[in-house]
This record gives sequence, C-alpha cells and structure tokens, in this order.
Amino acid sequence: YDGNGEVNGMFTNQDLISSTEGFSMDSTKAQVRELFGTPLTSLQKGRVQYILDSRDEYDLFETADSYTTVFYDIHEGDT
Repeated sequence: YDGNGEVNGMFTNQDLISSTEGFSMDSTKAQVRELFGTPLTSLQKGRVQYILDSRDEYDLFETADSYTTVFYDIHEGDT
C-alpha cells in the first residue's frame, strides 16, 4: 500500500482476484497478449534502460498509468 492507503502492487497465485481487462488465472499467454498487445522487452527509467528477462515465464505490459506483470505457469500450459 502507498502512503494514501491505496494498493501499489499485488501478487497472488490463488484465484482470488478478478480483472476488468477480461483475463483470469486460466487465461493462456496468447489470450493475455491478445488483450494487452506486445509485451515490453525493456524499460526506460530516466537515463537508464533495463533489459527484461526473456525466458517467457512472465510478460510486462504498460497499461494506462502503470505497469502490469503477468506470470505464466509453465507446468499448466502457460496459463
């Protein structure tokens, strides 16, 4: 939570959350990429560019005024 009591980041591996974007815990990598587009391969912060891990275990997307990271379960068909 941030200083205003708002959620700043969240992680769960349980089916406890819902999405207004149209994906769920059982969405495939292809479905997520169809919704969000091409994942980022790098992240620019000021004068520093961070190269992101490319092992396909997660995707990072820029969404509105934040970033969304989606992790994929390699043991469950990349859902």
